[in-house]
Amino acid sequence: METTITWYTMFVSVWIITGIIGHEREGFWKFFFWLLTAGALFWVGWKVTDGNGLVSVILAAVYLVWIIVAEPIKHKRQEKRNQARLKEEKRKEDAKKQAALARQKELEDKYADSPLTRKIIDGISESTDQLPEEITIYDDHVTGRTNGQMRTFDFAANRVPFLEEAYVCTYKRDEVDFLLKPQIALGNAINRILNGQYEIHDEANYKVITRTDSDGEFHHLYEYISNHVLLRLKATNQW
Repeated sequence: METTITWYTMFVSVWIITGIIGHEREGFWKFFFWLLTAGALFWVGWKVTDGNGLVSVILAAVYLVWIIVAEPIKHKRQEKRNQARLKEEKRKEDAKKQAALARQKELEDKYADSPLTRKIIDGISESTDQLPEEITIYDDHVTGRTNGQMRTFDFAANRVPFLEEAYVCTYKRDEVDFLLKPQIALGNAINRILNGQYEIHDEANYKVITRTDSDGEFHHLYEYISNHVLLRLKATNQW
């Protein structure tokens, strides 16, 4: 009797374990769980009917047939749910991207329409009637280099609020693109006012850090810190 109980306990334990593993993984473990369940139904049928093998076989067969029919239907429904979820995630991601682009464009338009931006351009040009070869935008000042001479428009000296630092540290690469970047907005605004004569380079401190989690999987951490934006006159003479 004790031996029988021990076998029952072992079988139930294995059945539960394979059921848990089979629920998480496809393939062998799920198939093994089905076989154990079919075997259990065969044994129950055998015991209940006092050894009627036909009933036991029917019970096990009905279960296996049900599995064969039900599993594809379940997978198809799960696939539809996954597709719907991915579609919704993409919709939200696109909406987030469009909102970020709109915020960046709104800030650029604000700078382009502001008389202060033209004052900055005058300050770094000092009425030379020449476009600076390079314009560099920092959070607290803007510099312009004309014929090798550097001129600075200092925000504090002119009682202009500093630009906000653009910073993000994230595992999602898109978060860097969604970040509001005042330096780039001001650079684009200045370039618009000066008829698009400049190439614009974002000289931010940008790092990609690779980390390994406890499961041995690699993850990339993206860190972006604004530093300065460089506007350089487009080349008109070619080698």
